[in-house]
Amino acid sequence: MSDFVPAHEAPPPSSESLDAMTRDRRARSRRLLIGGMAIVAVVGGGLFGIFRYQDAQLSARLSGSWGAFSQCLLGAEVDPGEGAGHRFRALQLSAMTLPEAQRAPDGGVPWPQRCAPLGHAVHEAVRDSGRADGDGKGLAQWTEALGKQLKEPDAFSADLSLAVDNAWAAAKAARVARGAAGAVAGPPQAAQPLDADALAKAEPLSRASFAPKVARVEPHAGGTLRFLVEEKAVPGAPFACTFTRDAARCQKLPQAVAEGHGLRLLGTADDDAAPWSSPATAATAACAARTPASWCTPGTATAAGAGPTAARRCSAGTRRTASSS
Repeated sequence: MSDFVPAHEAPPPSSESLDAMTRDRRARSRRLLIGGMAIVAVVGGGLFGIFRYQDAQLSARLSGSWGAFSQCLLGAEVDPGEGAGHRFRALQLSAMTLPEAQRAPDGGVPWPQRCAPLGHAVHEAVRDSGRADGDGKGLAQWTEALGKQLKEPDAFSADLSLAVDNAWAAAKAARVARGAAGAVAGPPQAAQPLDADALAKAEPLSRASFAPKVARVEPHAGGTLRFLVEEKAVPGAPFACTFTRDAARCQKLPQAVAEGHGLRLLGTADDDAAPWSSPATAATAACAARTPASWCTPGTATAAGAGPTAARRCSAGTRRTASSS
């Protein structure tokens, strides 16, 4: 029995046909891969752009809220080496001398209470931007704490220096830029106290200490405070110091006056008058003090005589000098 052979059986493919099919399959796979990668790139780029845009928006919001809070609480940018807490205390010194209605109010709310909502706004902006620290020592935590403390009625006098310093240090560590504050009102004008830092920059009255009793004050004090130091052991003596509401100044006595001894401030004078006369007038005074006649006339400087009982009185408007007893 013979085998059955189909009449139209296709011949087996040649090796060239198989190679062509393989190349075509590879080409289609490559096109699919490239197309898929392009789609992923487009989608990924779009997502990246969206994320970058959102991050930029959140950063701008954080910078703006930080700028508004900074402007409200401290005013201008804090100078290097000044310290945010130090600036805040200087502002408080000024605020403590003012009634509530004059403490830089804005919308009827005085400083610094009106800064509390802006502190909370910074806290929310930090949270939303994903920059909040979990250790409780970041910008979000310190601004939230300040927001609560600034609401209190005694915020204008309470010591909040630690929270202020830590908030500004956290903002610097997080590289938060200070954005435009817009129309946010600033604090009252800061006081300029003569603290240890300010005194360190000034020329001292004396580089050696001396007892307060050697400072001779004037017997009739007025709006201007004056005192005289004659103690020879004090470097720079004799010198006289004048203190007004706005300034303090010390000067060495003129040579004609400094040659005396037992110097005192006597008589009266205008607040803006010098506590001594010119050298020529002082010499005349020293000579006239030896006679019983009064040498003091209107428009001249005055001095006491050779002893306490010989002190001369001058007419109103005349000047005075450190006198020799």
